[in-house]
Amino acid sequence: MDFKDSRLHQRKPHQHARHVIARDSINPAKETNFGRSTKLLRNPLAPLSNVTNILRNTGRSLLNKNTTNFKSRQVSGKLSTLQPKFQTIAEEPIKLDNPNNEQRIKIYNTPEEKYINQELPKIDQIQYHEKDLKGIDVVDINFDYLHYLESEFSISNEYMDLEKIADGDGKPLKLVSERMRIILLDWLINCGMKLELRNETMFLGVAILDSYIDICNTPSKRKHFLKTRDIDLTYVTKANLQVTGLTAFVIASKYEEVTFPILEDWRYLSDHSVSCEEIKSQELKMLHVLDFKINFPIPLTFLRRFSSAARADARQHRIARYFLETMFYDKKLSKLLPSEKAAVAIYLSLKMSEKGDNSVWTKELRFYSRVEEKWLQEPTRWLCQLIVRTVNSAYSNMQLTLTKHTSKSHGIAVFRKYSQPEKLPNGKTSATAPVATDKRIFIRLPGPSIQFNRVIRSYAE
Repeated sequence: MDFKDSRLHQRKPHQHARHVIARDSINPAKETNFGRSTKLLRNPLAPLSNVTNILRNTGRSLLNKNTTNFKSRQVSGKLSTLQPKFQTIAEEPIKLDNPNNEQRIKIYNTPEEKYINQELPKIDQIQYHEKDLKGIDVVDINFDYLHYLESEFSISNEYMDLEKIADGDGKPLKLVSERMRIILLDWLINCGMKLELRNETMFLGVAILDSYIDICNTPSKRKHFLKTRDIDLTYVTKANLQVTGLTAFVIASKYEEVTFPILEDWRYLSDHSVSCEEIKSQELKMLHVLDFKINFPIPLTFLRRFSSAARADARQHRIARYFLETMFYDKKLSKLLPSEKAAVAIYLSLKMSEKGDNSVWTKELRFYSRVEEKWLQEPTRWLCQLIVRTVNSAYSNMQLTLTKHTSKSHGIAVFRKYSQPEKLPNGKTSATAPVATDKRIFIRLPGPSIQFNRVIRSYAE
């Protein structure tokens, strides 16, 4: 018997009497698995069930008073009850936008109205696996809500455009620049790989970080926040950037992970430059600034839907996911909505595998993504230029490492992550080639030269 058990048995009977059911309600004939009758423990939900029964009986008695033609009579020693005739309450019918019931119920204003009346009968429905059919009738409504949320949590167009500002004393204050953010994200992604965080956690952590910096440093959002909220805002600078990014990933891991890392792990990964108390204080401050709204839509959710609509294979989906994480490093791509990022990633992935003259952006993808192919050209050009820079920086960094020179390349953590063999759910590594070095993206020629896919070359030039 351990110490806790000994303390429990030393208590007086009235101190733990609440754990034993009343004697008059014990069934003597009921036995345990050991074949002998013992004192049964009280059901922990018994008080709640008693209250429920009382309310149910009270409501039933009130209902019986209001019903008509309700009679009870004794027939051959048994109580026979006629079925009561309840008064039906007319409910207001749900109004559809289309009287022919061809359009689904609209909860939020969505920009897909022009597709619904014209092309909905021609749209091929997404094929789901049998295990995913539960709750499939609310998928469209859920994605309508996600599109609504991404417009509410959008990043402003002036994000990180202002790098210097005067503080209260008139001294110049250097705000977060794009290069600082790239170095921070490289470190955070490496930390996430060591802690084996889920991809959803990384996407959510970056979304929390960008949203917080946008509110604190962007003049228009900062002015609107100070006008509507009574909270002091601190500019995000080089001095507090590390603790801000680390805290954003701490919040994301608590939201997404089943077993999230403890603060000591994050403190160790920061080389003890950030204390646990600083993380707690910054976490409370960020949650108050964000008004505890951290359910940001992430691009990975939209990418899975678009891959299903495009009938993409597993390789095309994984390449698109690699493109999504590469977008972390570009300021212009970070300002796009999550659904737009997913559309750009799957479009480029399908474009590299294109065969024939048919367009890869089908009417199904236009319907589910709510994006036209013409709009995708400019973001795809930004993404291709980013891929070229990332691959060249990664291989130049390898050459510097081989020659024992100091590495100065940043923004290559995602490339390193996807240059490793994929881990399968059973713990083994996949036999397929890593995604980042896939021949669909580029091939290495003899020497230091790299030849990219013709689609990437055409967009990057």
